[in-house]
Amino acid sequence: MPDTLFDRPGIVISLLQRFAPVGFGHELLPESRQDVPVMQVEFRILAAVERDRLLHHFFDLPLLGMAITSNPHGRWLRFNDHLVTLFGISRDELSELSLLALTHPDDRDADIREWARMQSGETQGYRREKRFVRMDGSILYALIDTRCVRRPDGTIDCAINVIEDISARKNSELRLIRQNNLYDMLSQTNQV
Repeated sequence: MPDTLFDRPGIVISLLQRFAPVGFGHELLPESRQDVPVMQVEFRILAAVERDRLLHHFFDLPLLGMAITSNPHGRWLRFNDHLVTLFGISRDELSELSLLALTHPDDRDADIREWARMQSGETQGYRREKRFVRMDGSILYALIDTRCVRRPDGTIDCAINVIEDISARKNSELRLIRQNNLYDMLSQTNQV
């Protein structure tokens, strides 16, 4: 039988080991083992497991593209199925690329500048409209919201990216601009 937490019956240390890969463990343990009853530690573990379950469920909802990236180039640590759908490629193909590689060449410098601002501690993230280039060459207009997760020493551990497809809105705006330009040109022609 596995050792029990604090050498007391009630909760098995293997529970903590099981959930440690999902981000649980040390923050659940009290600083002083004698000060916290086993039931309170059990409650902390159950609450953390429930939070993790809800976060995983939210991450996988097909409402927005979501990704966790690891560096300025946007190397994927994890992404949801909706992001695969937005880019129109397979999960395996997407995993071979990076967020920056899919970014429109004219928008890359702005992303690199924003990452540098996060890295310097000037900001915790950014939100902006940008373009991505799909593998078929079509443009995906997106609103991207990026927030960094920092380590205790202040360096960036990873970035959380939420990507909303705004292509329909942007295409409508472009059509409206073209129509207005056409009407202006016709109006000027009629005046002559």
